[in-house]
Amino acid sequence: VGYVTEAQYAEQINKARDFLKGRSREVQETFSTEMNAASEAMEYEKAAMLRDRIRALTQVQQEQGLRVAGLKDADVIALARRGDKSVVQVHFYRNGSHFGNQSFHPRHSDDVSDSEVMSGFLGQFYQAHLPPSEILLSRGFEEVTLLEEALSMRAEYKVEIRVPERGDKRELVEAAQKNAEAALERLEMERASVATHLLKLKELFGLQAMPQRIEVYDNSHISGTNAIGAFIVATPEGFDKKSYRTFNIKDALTVAGDDYAMMREVMKRRFKRIAMIEGGITPYAAAPLTPSATRLAQSATQAYNAGSEEAPSLPDLVLIDGGLGQLHAVEAALAEIGVTGLNLVAIAKGVDRNAGREWFHLPNREPFQLPINDPTLHYLQRLRDEAHRYAIGKHRNKRSKSFTQSALDDIPSIGATRKKALLQHFGSRADVETATLDELSKVKGISRTTAQAIYDYFHG
Repeated sequence: VGYVTEAQYAEQINKARDFLKGRSREVQETFSTEMNAASEAMEYEKAAMLRDRIRALTQVQQEQGLRVAGLKDADVIALARRGDKSVVQVHFYRNGSHFGNQSFHPRHSDDVSDSEVMSGFLGQFYQAHLPPSEILLSRGFEEVTLLEEALSMRAEYKVEIRVPERGDKRELVEAAQKNAEAALERLEMERASVATHLLKLKELFGLQAMPQRIEVYDNSHISGTNAIGAFIVATPEGFDKKSYRTFNIKDALTVAGDDYAMMREVMKRRFKRIAMIEGGITPYAAAPLTPSATRLAQSATQAYNAGSEEAPSLPDLVLIDGGLGQLHAVEAALAEIGVTGLNLVAIAKGVDRNAGREWFHLPNREPFQLPINDPTLHYLQRLRDEAHRYAIGKHRNKRSKSFTQSALDDIPSIGATRKKALLQHFGSRADVETATLDELSKVKGISRTTAQAIYDYFHG
């Protein structure tokens, strides 16, 4: 936008690149020289800005911690494993400095070896990440040489993978191993806590078994615009984000902003194919599956693989963000398409929408509340808040896209370049719409013929 010259911009980019490569001390020295020059020239605001940058870099360098002799660019990777649960911890070192770490949870069966877990993770991880020149592992595997060659070809420089046996690099691996084991311990404790909550939900809502799949529904819109419905999925393993779904509200009979109508539309679209296949639902985890229910689950999976927009698995528990009105709307929608047997619970916010004062509404039961410090209430709040977060995020994405679209996108012969020229010349789509033919013709890149097409589009 012209605030700096191309040379100044290129210099900023080079400094950012140097910083991300771990050369923060060199960048700091450059800032120090520039700060002294600005101070001598009595450019005190510039000098103060550079001083603040130097302080920020000093803090970053302190947080990067230990620098290991002989270590430049490396990833230190350790595996902690118990049965079919694993945590892989990756520590990132660039230019000898520690640049943070990240945990990953690869999925695998109990009969897979540790070496297979490690090799499988590395193959997948470095498909999405450019490898450093050195990769230090807590354990090796048979295909190390083959993977080294593949990564070296991709990176166009030599990549070495090894398991250090002693020295500073071995200490780095051991530190990563301790972090991996601690992360696995936290993961198991969290999953044990979730299992306890699920057992309490079974008792609280009168389910016949501990729920394995919970779907939580919410809607989001602003005065009816960019309306979407969404559901998230929770399991004993945690949130199953790959199973999250959104629904653009598009039924012509759904009144904009009518939460009840939106919920009815979402429920019909979520379960309509299942209803078409069997005409109803047997509670998914309430009892051993009958032959009919087994066929239903198989048919739903086949329908989904064929292109259905609904997830194939049936929920053991459906949580609805709303009160009695939303619950009745859901019941009516499911009855209309012939779906019965779902366990439905609506969570209504309390007085003044205070968390901890929620009311729970179930079919054929009096509404009730839970004690404000009840751990199960906190778990349900987490589920409800995750659904709300997801729905709001999807709504904002849709709204942002709508802001970048206008009637100009529908005019033949108006591409991105001409659209940009029009908006820069007039300032807004509304001003383009009201412009005269002569005014349109004065825009750079807009011929008289194109101007006539634009004018005719808006004025008929």
